[in-house]
Amino acid sequence: MIEYLALIIALLIIVIFLQFKELRMLKEERTEFASNKQRILTKHGLIFEQLIPFSKNFPGDARDFRFLGNPIDGVIFAKDKVQFVEIKMNTSQLNDRQKQIKEMIEKKKVEWVEVRGD
Repeated sequence: MIEYLALIIALLIIVIFLQFKELRMLKEERTEFASNKQRILTKHGLIFEQLIPFSKNFPGDARDFRFLGNPIDGVIFAKDKVQFVEIKMNTSQLNDRQKQIKEMIEKKKVEWVEVRGD
């Protein structure tokens, strides 16, 4: 009887161990999946940023747009104004640096600097 009880306990320990191992593997797979998903979304976002100036929803003429990439996506140099452009997809948000830049622009802390090389 004790042998059967010991065998059942040993089997339960093995099953629990295997379940924890499986759970750990599933967590690792989920983390890898989330990472791959984010990488794909980032890649799609970068492609989208290159194409959006040619869409009908773009606020300016694509020929006037200059792509920067970082810290903001670009600038529209229209005939009557200059617009700073940040392109976001889905639920993307401005990062801290982009928020700072937006705030400086809104507070008109923008100036022209001309540098000459002699």
